[in-house]
Amino acid sequence: MAALSVATCQFPVSSQIDANLGWIRKQMRLAASRGARVAHFCEGALSGYAGTDFDSFEDFDWDHLADATAQVADLAGRLGLWLVVGSAHRLSAPHRPHNSLYVIDDSGRLIERYDKRFCSGDTEGTTGDLSHYSPGDHSSVWNIDGVCCGALICYDYRYPELYRAYKSLGVTWCSIPSTPPTSPPKPSQPSARRSAPNCTDSTGRPRTPIRGSPCRRR
Repeated sequence: MAALSVATCQFPVSSQIDANLGWIRKQMRLAASRGARVAHFCEGALSGYAGTDFDSFEDFDWDHLADATAQVADLAGRLGLWLVVGSAHRLSAPHRPHNSLYVIDDSGRLIERYDKRFCSGDTEGTTGDLSHYSPGDHSSVWNIDGVCCGALICYDYRYPELYRAYKSLGVTWCSIPSTPPTSPPKPSQPSARRSAPNCTDSTGRPRTPIRGSPCRRR
């Protein structure tokens, strides 16, 4: 059975893209030096998290973020390291951006993007995530060295149907970053992961060996 070594990376995310980029590059190098095959980072790691690290996307420097994304992709290729990194994905006006994870392979290619599907806030989009972000509408699946991988973001972890969908696709490792610091679920907010016991997730744990199998056809 295939095995995968995962580095879970955390740092003090801020509104400063350059500062976030510096931390990510440093921790990517550290992960690679310790034998990790993939490094994954928290929600909004590169861009910062709207409503927490900065007030809104008004006047946000999207070109700067695109350049930073290209830099981490280039480093992933040079290190031979897979990367799952939280960021924001720009949409055309008047749509708000997605709260996203970019999946970059060990040659530096962007191969997948997951957009947070269950965003907090009211239906009018005036509070919580929905005051800054548009929800996504799809699963994201990819394969690393024979291990089928998937992704969720933060609040998504509460919804069993998301885990069941990944189970049906053969996912055995699911990256589920949240806004740091990561804390255990409260009794009133149980995780839904028990609905798919074959799927190991990683949120705030240190480097974890994962064993799994290839993805099934979608």
